[in-house]
Amino acid sequence: MIQPLRTLLLLLALVAPAIAGAVQLNDVRPDRLAAFVQADRVTVVLFTSPDEKCGYCVGQLNVFNTAAVHYRNEPPVFGYVQWKPWRDFPKMDLPRPIYGIPHLKIFRKGEVLGEIDGRFTDPAKLIALVDDALAGKLKPMPHVAPPPSEPDAASAPAAPPRATAAPAEKAEMLSDGDRAAVSLFLRQELLTTLTRSCAKKHPSQASAAQEAEAVWKQRHGKDADRGMMVVMGSSSNAALRALISPMGKAQAAELDTRLPMNKELPAGDCERVYGFMGKDVGVGARR
Repeated sequence: MIQPLRTLLLLLALVAPAIAGAVQLNDVRPDRLAAFVQADRVTVVLFTSPDEKCGYCVGQLNVFNTAAVHYRNEPPVFGYVQWKPWRDFPKMDLPRPIYGIPHLKIFRKGEVLGEIDGRFTDPAKLIALVDDALAGKLKPMPHVAPPPSEPDAASAPAAPPRATAAPAEKAEMLSDGDRAAVSLFLRQELLTTLTRSCAKKHPSQASAAQEAEAVWKQRHGKDADRGMMVVMGSSSNAALRALISPMGKAQAAELDTRLPMNKELPAGDCERVYGFMGKDVGVGARR
């Protein structure tokens, strides 16, 4: 039985949450932090405050959430600790105390791999910092100096103006190159979802699935990465998200037409996916 909407449903279930910037983060109580980070895993923890008097804390959970959604490697567990008023630092069982927020720590089995002070505005940079910590490249306690145009967080009496969604007319200025790149990123997410599902069901095809992904990414990966950055930046821009959503549905509809899949994912259907990825020139993505 062919499921013509299978790919579209995969998009809505797997890609749409990323576009919306929504992910389940762990809200960790200060008195439970030690147990949270000592588990046998990598844990990334943001320390922040909902107190608007902490100017540099405003919007940090949104950036953190977007980074968590788009983390591409073996995903750590993401959690945050927050308190209000921001000056009332709670008692926490940490190897080194925290003297300012926002603050990020990366743990492995309770050991601090890396940590950094300061405000994040770019989810991609936060992701890079996590990768650096896991690779042993992030030095202990580097300090991010506050931008000279903003007041120091310790003395800021009020938060800077909140970011608001860009007007629709500005979102419409998304370049043709960015549109094509976003479409390729969404196409990549759909195709790799299929290949990984196939490899899981048919272990003997794992190497073929990996090879198909590698061939596709060699041809389109650079543009798809550019598209990922645009999608990540849409987390605080409702108008831009409204533009991206139908682009994803268009990719899903095209793939449903060109790659109708049986819901049971038989081996033959999976082989067609691998063959398609090896020849795909992204025509639909670039229209």
